[in-house]
Amino acid sequence: MAEHRKEQFKKTITKEEGNRKRVESTNKLRKEKRDKAVSSKRVHLDDDVEEAIQYSPEEISTAIKQLETRQPEGLVTLRKMLCSSHPPIQAIVDSPSALDSLIYYVSSGDEKQQLAAAWCYTNIATGSTDQTRNIIPAAPYLIIHLSGSNWTLVEQCAWCLG
Repeated sequence: MAEHRKEQFKKTITKEEGNRKRVESTNKLRKEKRDKAVSSKRVHLDDDVEEAIQYSPEEISTAIKQLETRQPEGLVTLRKMLCSSHPPIQAIVDSPSALDSLIYYVSSGDEKQQLAAAWCYTNIATGSTDQTRNIIPAAPYLIIHLSGSNWTLVEQCAWCLG
């Protein structure tokens, strides 16, 4: 009778239920810790990357013209365009001088410009097979950067070549 009265007031759990809850809790904590570690290792190079739905042909041609005339702001604009949800990869691939300008920047002495150009190439590489073939001329420069001391640039070049 005392057991029956005790069950009315105190909720007890079985050994199996306790073990299951402990395992679930442990797995949840482990997953949160892993996600936190992974997100802290991700490189957040530029928080002002704009997510635009579509870029107009005029905006794309302006960025390409700036890139061709070796204006660094054209490189930054192009990188942001290629990071958008609908990157204008084909428009850039259709402009051989834009690809030549990217080679110029990836082989330049300025690490920020090298990184931005490598980032552009990485995003071009995410396109179709035909679009990806257009990064082949830059491959030797990207490979050279793999042995560099700037780990951010090394990682970006590895992603591009991978």
